[in-house]
Amino acid sequence: MFTDKSNNAEYFSSTITTESEKSCQSLQTDDLIYKNKNVQSNVQHSVETQTEAENQPKDIAIDYEKLSAFLKKVTPKVLEALDEIYDNHTINSYEPIGSRTLAVAYSNNHTAWCDHQSRIKFYNLERNDDKLHQEAAKNYETNSCVTCLSFHPIEPSIIAAGLFNGDVLLWNIADTLSQSLSITVHNDVVTSLMWRRTTINTDSSMLITTSADGFIYINKLIDNFTNSKLQNWFKIIKEHNPAENSRPPSASGRHERTFEPGLSITCLDISYKNNEIFIVGTLCGGLYKCSFNATTPVQGDNTLIDPVIDEYERCDGSIVDLKCLDTQDIFVVSNSNKEIRIFNVTEMTLTRIINVEFTVTGLGCISNVIVCYGADDTIKFFNTSGKICELKIKCQNNFISSMNLSVKRDTIAIGDVLGNLEVWKIPPQTSIN
Repeated sequence: MFTDKSNNAEYFSSTITTESEKSCQSLQTDDLIYKNKNVQSNVQHSVETQTEAENQPKDIAIDYEKLSAFLKKVTPKVLEALDEIYDNHTINSYEPIGSRTLAVAYSNNHTAWCDHQSRIKFYNLERNDDKLHQEAAKNYETNSCVTCLSFHPIEPSIIAAGLFNGDVLLWNIADTLSQSLSITVHNDVVTSLMWRRTTINTDSSMLITTSADGFIYINKLIDNFTNSKLQNWFKIIKEHNPAENSRPPSASGRHERTFEPGLSITCLDISYKNNEIFIVGTLCGGLYKCSFNATTPVQGDNTLIDPVIDEYERCDGSIVDLKCLDTQDIFVVSNSNKEIRIFNVTEMTLTRIINVEFTVTGLGCISNVIVCYGADDTIKFFNTSGKICELKIKCQNNFISSMNLSVKRDTIAIGDVLGNLEVWKIPPQTSIN
């Protein structure tokens, strides 16, 4: 089927008539140039790290006797605090009142005894613009005119009030079911009321009240502000008044002499530089430097203490109000002779007298600025150097009867003699300080 066969090669001649040209050429790049340079940083830094040598802890000598004495001293107070909050539901809820609540007390000018009811109203301020709500958030009735009010410096729901009939009452406005707590009863009108400032050695549960009967009561609030006990009491005896210094002893005996009225106290404030020192002003014009640590008993009773340790320069008129400054060791006094006097607390010296047009009935202090109002419709500002500040606030309705200032919120609340309430906002560009 298949066979092998071999054929000879076949060829044909080229048909190109011209000869092709050929040429040979060579290509070469440019000469290469080589350069060698050394690269080195200008500055050399050598850094070594080494851990510090291990310090062996030193043996500290512990005085176990002092430690035991300290624990014995603080343990009863710790247990007392724990007992107060045990099984207590106060912290289950709260009502944010704080500095956004304004307490307003109503009273009349009395020439004799007060025998009619009065009230305390609480108004809320808007958080953003400090606008005052028209309706009162709370309303408490009292059995006499209210002469002084004071919120607790740490517990903003606690407020104390002094009345014209001598009663001192306390409320917890966060508790809608709580009743007023009677703290103490003076024999005359309550003229001032304040909480003692908290320090290392003192706490803010001490409520200080003064009265026209010449007595100063210091009551300690216990059991979560549901009870109180008399911690100490003082009396400014009449012998501190030169007009009565030579009077004969009481014919009824020493015991009755103890409970007779002292010098009528009009105002009190505590020094910021020394929390153990407080200043008392009296109706007879006396200004007395007093101490909470005084130990001189009043004749007839070893528990009743005369706190006076020194006396400042007397005024011819009555002392109306006084305030201690928180930035300097001075206090400011207004008297019925239309004067504002500035005293150095420690040096017992009168440093300046500022004459005013009207009797200043209320004082306030912000840094080195004195804020005052009197028998007119204007709040005036003075520097402690005596210079009158340009800032003035004029009440829109009538004469001013009370004033309170909030430095944190730059607001001033004003009450007038007709019962109107105004809240002023200090412009941001105006510095009260």
